[in-house]
Amino acid sequence: IFPTTVAQSVRDCPERHNMLSFALVVSFLFSAVSAYKPVVIIHGIFDDYKSMFDLRDMIVTAHPGTNVTLIDMYSDIDSTENMWNQVHGFGEVVRKVMNEADDGIHLIGFSQGGLVARGVVQSLSNHSIDTFVALSSPIMGQFGDTSFFDFLPSFVRNLLREEVFSFFYTKIGQDISVANYWNDPYHQSEYLKGNTFLPILNGGHSLNSLAAGTGKRSLL
Repeated sequence: IFPTTVAQSVRDCPERHNMLSFALVVSFLFSAVSAYKPVVIIHGIFDDYKSMFDLRDMIVTAHPGTNVTLIDMYSDIDSTENMWNQVHGFGEVVRKVMNEADDGIHLIGFSQGGLVARGVVQSLSNHSIDTFVALSSPIMGQFGDTSFFDFLPSFVRNLLREEVFSFFYTKIGQDISVANYWNDPYHQSEYLKGNTFLPILNGGHSLNSLAAGTGKRSLL
């Protein structure tokens, strides 16, 4: 079922196993159609669109002629910007690709990009996203690992994982992407009250842009 070239890549580069295995899944999903729907890929945190070249190349190798869009925005440190801003920015590009695709598109998000993509899906009304895939994404949030907090002010870096909620769930903290999906299991009341992104996607409370549009129903 799967192209030999993709399978060989998995064997030769075991450290890329997750992403390449996903390319095989994509290959399977597309195998039954004669004309391939456009694919849009959203990169992860501290990354840029070029980090998705391998995935793009594998999709095109498996299905020549597929239109793959890698969105060049919110790269590197800019990927820590508020998630709603990213949903809006990436969403505008996704909408443009959809408008040019009569049969719909496939949307892929890697790492944090999976949550951005989910926000796009749930925010767009009457979208034509056929398949949404979140690859290695913290769909239900993140808690525990603070090793990558070196981009934050020192007073935040010095907080223990059990304490960082006291900053993340503030108005200033919510300007940071990681804080938007920081799901502290020991402080759920503060999470539901102070987190302005993930609880909304999960239906914990509403936001006008989702309530008027679609919300979780868009995932069905």
